[in-house]
Amino acid sequence: NWSVQSGFKAGATLYGDRSFTVASVPAALNGAAWIRDANASKTYTGSPLVTFSLSRAATVYVAVDTRVGKRSWMDQTWADTGTQITDDESGATRTFEVYAKAFPAGPVSLGPDADTANTGSMYLIMVR
Repeated sequence: NWSVQSGFKAGATLYGDRSFTVASVPAALNGAAWIRDANASKTYTGSPLVTFSLSRAATVYVAVDTRVGKRSWMDQTWADTGTQITDDESGATRTFEVYAKAFPAGPVSLGPDADTANTGSMYLIMVR
């Protein structure tokens, strides 16, 4: 239920295993490449959760559900962008705070969401 996508925008189906859609996107991320992950992956605790390769240097954005907050593997090198993404979960709106980190070309590994209490939604991944 994971896939690489292009053109992140309002109206896109957010997860490969849910019908939730993107409600609002910061201008800087509109049209970005992104990874449609599976919301059910939020309870996985192994690390890394995801590894992908960048063909060029880029900024990776991770948006975290504000009900759960910044993940423990996101150290001080992850900058809070001061922007948010919202989604529509069958009428309920959730807010995600966006963090960014520059990476050189090559592999990128991201840690687990590790939401074992199942209190939020899986984090979102965009690349610019």
